[in-house]
Amino acid sequence: MRLRKAIAGIAVVAAGVTVGLEITARPALADGADHAPSTPAVLLREDFRGPTLHNDFDLLDHAGLTNAPDGTPEAPKLGKDLKTSAGDAIPVDERVLQGSARRGAPPRSADPADRNGYLQLTDNNHDKVGGVVYDKPLRTEGGLDITFEMYQYHTTTPEGAAVRKHASAHPADGIGFFIVDGSATLTKAGAYGGSLGYAQKYDEWASGEARWKEGVAGGYLGIGFDVLGNFIQDATECRGGSRTATDECALVDSQSPAGASWGDNVPNTITLRGPGNGFSGYPYLASTVEKVPGVETPRSFLPKLMGNPEATDPGDARRQVRVTLEPRPGTGPTVKVYVEFEPDGTLTEDDHVLTHHMTQPMPKTFKFGFAGSTGDFTDVHLIRTLEISTLVPAHPGVRIDKDALDVPADACSAGSAPSAPAAAQEPGARTYDVDDVVCYRFTVSNTGDTELTDLVVTDAQIGYEATIDSLGVPGGGRDTVTLYATHRIRQEEAATAAGTSSGTFVNTATVTTTFGGAPYSDSDDASVPVAPAPSCVETDGPAGTCESSPPADGIVLPAVGGAPSAVGPVALAVAAALTAFLAVGLRRKTTHRVR
Repeated sequence: MRLRKAIAGIAVVAAGVTVGLEITARPALADGADHAPSTPAVLLREDFRGPTLHNDFDLLDHAGLTNAPDGTPEAPKLGKDLKTSAGDAIPVDERVLQGSARRGAPPRSADPADRNGYLQLTDNNHDKVGGVVYDKPLRTEGGLDITFEMYQYHTTTPEGAAVRKHASAHPADGIGFFIVDGSATLTKAGAYGGSLGYAQKYDEWASGEARWKEGVAGGYLGIGFDVLGNFIQDATECRGGSRTATDECALVDSQSPAGASWGDNVPNTITLRGPGNGFSGYPYLASTVEKVPGVETPRSFLPKLMGNPEATDPGDARRQVRVTLEPRPGTGPTVKVYVEFEPDGTLTEDDHVLTHHMTQPMPKTFKFGFAGSTGDFTDVHLIRTLEISTLVPAHPGVRIDKDALDVPADACSAGSAPSAPAAAQEPGARTYDVDDVVCYRFTVSNTGDTELTDLVVTDAQIGYEATIDSLGVPGGGRDTVTLYATHRIRQEEAATAAGTSSGTFVNTATVTTTFGGAPYSDSDDASVPVAPAPSCVETDGPAGTCESSPPADGIVLPAVGGAPSAVGPVALAVAAALTAFLAVGLRRKTTHRVR
């Protein structure tokens, strides 16, 4: 079986069988029996409103959840000022913790049941850095449709103020959203500050290891929602360049429209940067800027600010964001960015602000993250209500493979994975007698491009039923589940097999699920040769000898003090009823949940 996300639990109901479970991941199979277009599939939802995170997220540096209790791993973290208010550097051993990890940010709700929190990348203290990464691969096959809310507000360094030796301050820095190759290990963001957690960063005035900061591992696309406006620049910090053997910046053929000086940044811009890794790459791709005749530095054409620097309530700074990556055969996707600037507005197609056609194909899987930072200039940076879906309609598909395993009966008698090496039984490799145990393996696989939930596996002939909570996207990890069951050959099954031309006991397993209201299913059978059932009552003589054969219209019961006698239809009916009663007792279903 294939599993798309984690299996929350598998409920197994078995009649006359014992069952076991094995979870694996394997390459995608060919399409299953039912595999048709449906609706876009949700890959991930996380609203960040509560006190805890989805297990596959990792908080970085000072980031935390505003609704998490202080002192817990999920709570926002304290930082330290790196400079005095006059702008002089503070020696490392003299830096002290700031007074609050939530300055200017929403307080924790007094009622734990209130889900009104946020992901806090930074509060509005100086020198704060924070991020979150999702280090589990998700599929890109159906394109990506990503929506979230961002909040940049409540600056302590308003436009024009004198701060830390700066004659004119500005809200800062911004929020970075980045997508990386799903094969990369994503445990940290790239450089903070002007690189917004995505690209590399070079400091020409520093020395040693402090001179360079790496970009995010396996970077594919970085999107900077850049209040201060440095992310658009290549020069000054070597974004889009590479590190030389002498620790200098090699910047060749810069595509950035911004100038090379510190004052050439372009505030209030959305900028895209392309693939990179470590100290190399992350080239400029596109930005929401336009050239003005006679002016060297471009200006932003966004209709409004991406934040609200004067606001103290995050609701007044709400910006809804949508990012889509639409696949294009043989090349990279088309990237589109949408922003709804009205706090109470509705995000629509009319909110489109930027389009770029990438040339490097999307990786088969991706991971992602957010980052934000403050330095000499500040803002509160929050994220909320993230959802990632496929952009194009999903194509569900499911497949089941059933095998009778060639193992000794006692190797799988517990119903778990066989204790001996197991291979699918070759046709005719073994003949079963009445009361012999057959070991079955059911492998259910997701052959589509979307998660499947509530799959039911049944094998009515042996009284087997199992429910799988979810089955993951192929290639996304845990996309195959293997179940095991044992069945003891009964006399009536041997008799049925004897009446077939092949002399085999055949039973069929079926998996069924629904997606978008439509049913999807697949079936597979397994057959084993069965020896004919005994047709006589054995005597105490040599093995296989019979005293008499049963008549056609009855069953043989032992006579008391004499030879066996035939029993008529009435007694036969009573015996049949008794047999059925006992069979029901033996085959009563039990429920077993495996986690």
